[in-house]
Amino acid sequence: MKNGWITSFFREMSTRGFDKMKNDSVINRKATEFAESKNDFAHKLHIALKEANETDYWLLLLSESNYIEKTAYDSIQSDCTELIKLLVSIIKTAKSNS
Repeated sequence: MKNGWITSFFREMSTRGFDKMKNDSVINRKATEFAESKNDFAHKLHIALKEANETDYWLLLLSESNYIEKTAYDSIQSDCTELIKLLVSIIKTAKSNS
């Protein structure tokens, strides 16, 4: 049955999920601006990475449950993967500079 609030929720997430991910990333990036130390900076980046990985998981669930089309999933998931790679690279650089 494809009616009810659960379906509405997942449809809303499929259209707004990437916006949420971008907003979470902006919030976490902004938090790193106020890091108290290099270790604190790396820790905050790890939080952002965990959020990006969680978003990737939810995107997969939405795709496999057919709440988003494959083309939309492929596009958003590609952006998510790029964000994860970027965060990993920044974390590695931050650790090597500490």
